[in-house]
Amino acid sequence: MDESGRMEFKAGRVCEARRFCTHGPSRSVDKKADDGRFLPFLTLIEREAADNRAMVKKSVNWALRQIGKRNSRLHVCACDTARVLRELDSSSARWIARDALLELESEAVRKRLEGKNRQTAFTS
Repeated sequence: MDESGRMEFKAGRVCEARRFCTHGPSRSVDKKADDGRFLPFLTLIEREAADNRAMVKKSVNWALRQIGKRNSRLHVCACDTARVLRELDSSSARWIARDALLELESEAVRKRLEGKNRQTAFTS
């Protein structure tokens, strides 16, 4: 697998879901990872959001929410991606968008991101 998240072999869409489940967590745990490392996943999320299989749908949703909770810059990008998904002609994409926006626009997530912004302002 390369840095953009593309598989080096073709093994079907199940591999797409596995990429979200196994590759995403390693990126979300790395606290010092640059935001640019997460942006290619948003393109991948848009591409795979129309897949109706439960495992893929839940994995895509999880990845979108985790990216959006990382910091305020990625939060804006993830919310924009969810809004794009909301307009697609796919029930799966609309479900992902609705569920992701429900969490990402919640008061708890906003407060957490505001707290992170204040912490980084003091340490910079």
